[in-house]
Amino acid sequence: MITPADFWGANYYKNPPLTEAALALAEERLGVTLPPEYVDLLRVQNGGYTARFAYPMSTQTSWADDHVPFDEMAGVVVDPDHGGVHNILLSQSMAEEWELPPNQVLLAGDGHWWITLDYRGSTVPAVAWLDVETGEDIEVAPTFRDFLKGLVPASQFEDMLDETAAEGISFKWLPERIEVTIEDGPDPRREVHCLTLEQRLEPGETGWTMSKIFLPANWGVLSHGFEGQDLCLVLTDGRTFKINRDNYGDLSMAVMECYSKGIAALENAWRVHAEV
Repeated sequence: MITPADFWGANYYKNPPLTEAALALAEERLGVTLPPEYVDLLRVQNGGYTARFAYPMSTQTSWADDHVPFDEMAGVVVDPDHGGVHNILLSQSMAEEWELPPNQVLLAGDGHWWITLDYRGSTVPAVAWLDVETGEDIEVAPTFRDFLKGLVPASQFEDMLDETAAEGISFKWLPERIEVTIEDGPDPRREVHCLTLEQRLEPGETGWTMSKIFLPANWGVLSHGFEGQDLCLVLTDGRTFKINRDNYGDLSMAVMECYSKGIAALENAWRVHAEV
């Protein structure tokens, strides 16, 4: 099994060290007892990016035929002004906004999919994979300890993708098959619209089929559509934003981080990652 010393990568959001008081507060607020193996990892580093792992799966998910990613893991941050997304105390608010099942502690995810501690069946949680768009609700491992025992270096699956990329089996971004819609966001308290991308895959193809990203509700979108590989959003004030295969992941993560910080932060994420 992976040891705490080998588990962690960068503490990107600079989460403070875990304290006993913070741990007790987290368990009280969430109404759970956290797995001891999880707590042991947080005593070494209180959340952040991992050393890049994957968990082999016998069940296909929206991520891949044979694995799910585990590149990050949330810690415990009690300071509401700290910022950052690697924090299990965001679980309840995020679960409400994304309409997730009850009794979940969110370990990792991007808003569309999540890896969670699932307390629906027991006070000892399973590890679950949830996908908001596809409705997937799959047990990954019966306990967090079993989950740790099953983790492997993500490079094992990246090597497989490299070998098959020439055959078109890697990440797909197919503009001719992507339908784009803009609608109201899921939470009326947030001044956001939701940009939804739906990609049609042929039978037997793997890849994403739906993804959503938020944009400020005060934007007037004059037009949107693909120009080659770029999805172009033209605003009524003349600004243009482009989304493509190369920048979508970074943009999506930045938008999720800024979602609860207000319109100015959300607009800045778009400006940094997508404005032309």
